[in-house]
Amino acid sequence: MEFSMSSKIFDFWDPTTKSSGEKEQTITRSSDCAVIIKDSNKSLETEKSLEAEISSFSSNILDVVPFFRLPLYIQFEVFKYGKTLFVRDEEYLMQVKRDVLREYLDISYLYERMSRRILAR
Repeated sequence: MEFSMSSKIFDFWDPTTKSSGEKEQTITRSSDCAVIIKDSNKSLETEKSLEAEISSFSSNILDVVPFFRLPLYIQFEVFKYGKTLFVRDEEYLMQVKRDVLREYLDISYLYERMSRRILAR
């Protein structure tokens, strides 16, 4: 089994209450980690249990997800903005990047069209 990991850190505002009752804004850091698994000889049951095991590593500050379960536009953003943490098979990772980019470019015009329609309202 080969795997690669990519991560992206998001900042989000977390409203907390001071002792005086006022709302105070603090920054909380959350990391998302996508794991790419390479193993073509798995049964569906083995694949599901492996995905469940990967997801079990999630916590309040770290969200671990199988890469191929992500929507295409999120897969693209993982490669665009994320950092590679560990790679066992560089050639396979490049193949996955090419495939994601090819698929994304095939339907990116739809994303643009939807964005323009939503923003036009």
